This record gives sequence, structure tokens and C-alpha cells, in this order.
Amino acid sequence: MIRHIRRIIRLHATSGLSVRLISRALNIPHSTVSDYIQRYRTSGLSIEDIQGLHDRLVYEALFPEKAQRASSGLPVGPPRARPLPDFRMIHRELRRKHVTQLPLAYATIRMLKRGLFVVVWDCLG
Repeated sequence: MIRHIRRIIRLHATSGLSVRLISRALNIPHSTVSDYIQRYRTSGLSIEDIQGLHDRLVYEALFPEKAQRASSGLPVGPPRARPLPDFRMIHRELRRKHVTQLPLAYATIRMLKRGLFVVVWDCLG
């Protein structure tokens, strides 16, 4: 991540490319490029500082709110726990006549990608 930030800042500061050109060149969304450039401007660091400092120090300068939370021992991002679907309702709906199982197949594939297939199979089987 820091490698991309350094590239974005270097391209913006040295060559003067626009946000959209940088985003196309690095295959990164233009809103992300714009955010990183804005954080660079507000940090007060120079291009030499960005290139010479350790990754952790650059990150702390550009993302002070995240660095402060991480140093306090609090989780950096919001919890990502998602509630499980109501498997009894799914099972009941699938027992009805004329109910296609295609949506369930898609849901099972999505859950398989998330590692929840064992839970689905145990509850429905």
C-alpha cells in the first residue's frame, strides 16, 4: 500500500500528472488517488521526506487517525462480522412447490467463497 502511495505522490509532485492520468497509469480508482494526494498536501511532508522515511512513519503522517487508533490497541477498522441468514426459513421456502433452487445455488457459492459452506450444509442437510 505504501508503495502505491509513494508512486502516486512522486508522479503528482515531479511530473505534474492529473489525478485521472495517475489513476489510469497505476490502475487505482481516481478517488483513492485524490484522497492520497490530499492527505500528502495536508501532512506537510515534502517529496524527499516521503521517499526517505520509513513506511510506518509515512503511514502515520498520512493517516494520523488510523495510526492513533492502532497505537492505542483499538481495532483500526469497524468489525466485519455479518449475521448468518435464517437457515430455517430458507429450508422451509425450498420445501414449497415450484420454488427454484437457483438463487440458493448462487447463495451457496457466495458462502463457499467466504468459508461458510460447512455451516450452510449442516443447517440445510
